Amino acid sequence: MRWPTEHMGSRAVVYAGQGTADHARVAIQLLSGTTTARTVFTHTGWRVVDGQSVYLHGDGGIGPSGAVQGVQVDLPPELAYLRFQLSDDPVAAVRASLGCLI
Repeated sequence: MRWPTEHMGSRAVVYAGQGTADHARVAIQLLSGTTTARTVFTHTGWRVVDGQSVYLHGDGGIGPSGAVQGVQVDLPPELAYLRFQLSDDPVAAVRASLGCLI
């Protein structure tokens, strides 16, 4: 139970005794108010998001119709360079992709 002081400073007080961790958890849940759930992916690759196939990369997700709004991706530093930019010129994009094969 050192985390309250480490993260909240010296004003955070958690009384000693049995069940302290449970009491602290309940207090946090009751006093936190409204929370928002979100999903942040930490990998690349294909996933089904909201019923559609999405390829995850460093800047978010790409689906059949282009960039997928609301997809959050936070890659570790060693994967951070894996980012795709959508092209306005599909012919140039296909040529660039094929160029990777040579």
